[in-house]
Order: sequence, then C-alpha cells, then structure tokens
Amino acid sequence: MVKGTVAPVAPRKPRNDAEAICEAVSRPTRRFVPVKSAERQAALPDHKARDFLARRRTQTATAIHAHLSEFGIVVAKGIPNLDRLLDAACDVPEAARPALDLLAGQLRDLEKRIDAATARVTAAQKVDPLARRRATIPGLGPIASSAFAGHARRRRQDLSCTKTEAGPLRWGRSSWTNLS
Repeated sequence: MVKGTVAPVAPRKPRNDAEAICEAVSRPTRRFVPVKSAERQAALPDHKARDFLARRRTQTATAIHAHLSEFGIVVAKGIPNLDRLLDAACDVPEAARPALDLLAGQLRDLEKRIDAATARVTAAQKVDPLARRRATIPGLGPIASSAFAGHARRRRQDLSCTKTEAGPLRWGRSSWTNLS
C-alpha cells in the first residue's frame, strides 16, 4: 500500500494499526505499491552508496577548505579544484600537517570508491534495456537513467495517461519519468 494513505489511529497500538490497515485494504479504490523485481532492487544500493560517498567527499573537502582558510590559504570551491586544494596544503605549518594529511588521504580514498561505484552503475546501465532507453533522453546520463530505471514501476500498473469518460486525457503523476 502507498505509505501515506493509511493514517495511524491514536493512541498507537499494534491492534489499532492492524484494524486500520485491514479496513483500508478492503476499500475498492485503494492503490497498492507494485512489487519491484529483484534485479531492480539490487541496482539501487549502488546508487545510494555512491550518493553517500559523494556527500562524504563534499564534507571532507569542506573541512580541508576550512582548515586551510585558518592559515590564509584560499582556493576556489568545488570538486574540480580538489587537486589545487591538496597542493596548497603543503604550505601549512608542521603541527597542522598530520590532520590535513589524514583528511587528504580520506579524500583520495573516497575518490577511488566513488569511481568504483560509478563504474558498477555504468556497467549495469549498459545491460539494462530500460536504462539504456532512458539514457536517450537529453540531459540524462548513465547514472540518472539507471536510477530512474531502478525506481520505475511496471508499465501496466502505471499508464502515462488515461482517457476518462468525461473526455479529456488525464496525465498520471509519473508520465514523464516512467517512459517505456
């Protein structure tokens, strides 16, 4: 079932929740979340791990920026400037060097891990027909197309538009992302 469609019954007790769920399931208009295939679910942890590592890389680069700015060393922000940032770290006093070397080592390790996760996602995207089709959309690369394909529902359960008896077409909420 869609998570937001069952409101909890106050006070929270398992019996009350079970009754609410049973009553909600019995309604004829209730929508259910489709089950994803094991292959689709297996592709998502690589995306989540890569995203986590990218956030950690940003945090580590920000920490190095902050430490170097305390010594008056300022380099333009951004991932493309990381090499210049690490080169500028050579001009700090010896007492600060161990901490900055630790952060620089962690930054290099994160870069390697992100590259490995990116390679896995790109390889998986090349063998997935839905992800390859979505990669043809302008602006979507292998990472985004693979992520969209991993979150996609089956087409039969999510039509992009339907014609109602009133006449006009009614577009579904995922008509753009669920291209087939």
